[in-house]
Amino acid sequence: MGLDLGLELAGFRTVVACEHDPWAAKTIRSNRPLLPVLGDIFGLDAGKVRAVANLGQNRISLVAGGPPCQSFSFAGKRKGVDDVRGVAMLKYVELATSLEPEAILFENVVGFLHAKLDGSVGGVQRHIEGMLRVAGYQVFMSVLDSSWYGVPQCRKRVFVVALRDPNARYWFPFVTHDNGMLGNDTLPRLATLRDAIWGMPSSPSDCVKYSLARARFMAAVPPGGNWRNMPMDIMKSAMGGALQSGGGRTGFFRRLSWDKPCPTLVCSPTAKATGLCHPDHVRPLSVGEYKRIQQFPDDWVVCGSLADQYR
Repeated sequence: MGLDLGLELAGFRTVVACEHDPWAAKTIRSNRPLLPVLGDIFGLDAGKVRAVANLGQNRISLVAGGPPCQSFSFAGKRKGVDDVRGVAMLKYVELATSLEPEAILFENVVGFLHAKLDGSVGGVQRHIEGMLRVAGYQVFMSVLDSSWYGVPQCRKRVFVVALRDPNARYWFPFVTHDNGMLGNDTLPRLATLRDAIWGMPSSPSDCVKYSLARARFMAAVPPGGNWRNMPMDIMKSAMGGALQSGGGRTGFFRRLSWDKPCPTLVCSPTAKATGLCHPDHVRPLSVGEYKRIQQFPDDWVVCGSLADQYR
């Protein structure tokens, strides 16, 4: 419901949701008990969506969504549409166009632009754009970073906006915060981690714990640092074989800085290559801190085990 909450702040009214993950679906129902929540998108068609949402013949303004990104992410195996999660994006576009809304919106990781189809790099993006155009939509696409708009998190995503009006034009919103590329010192600074979570409990209950070894390694990293800032003896023990591997490895044993936006939040705050340690305390970020950084309300209920809640 994160995308939906933002759209509601912009004036839209959510009339039906679709969510396959059982704990995410329970989270929606816990916060919005009157909102219909549909399950697996592969079992849906336009008629069922309209019936459940009690739309009758009313025109739909917008279909918005975030189809699964794992099969396109640079952090994964990038199977694209050879993965059922990648095929879900094609189904999303098919279902969205069949509902004939005035506009369609979706977002995904930047790797989506490079995903192959029939061996062609970028084939998935071109195929989806073709699906939208054949259905009568004009397509507008851009890569945006949430930190450019005052969110205390660097999160770069591809946004696609498709409009049914053949005469419509769309401009993605101009950057509102100083991203260092515009040379415009009149813009406010980027929002920081301090802006998001300062003053929250130092020992929250909604937080996974490090192993003793991981805690010892993280204690050797200063705020804003990573494995490269460890003493050499600890570094060798912490990194193991990864010490000699290629790549920047900047996500290994990463400790956050109060005075910068948070890096992209991932499904687990303790993953070896993408972990996120609190700036002051030797612990991961909590679920509550995740919510603040993602800009969910503090009273938004998140269901499931701690692992489910983080995801």
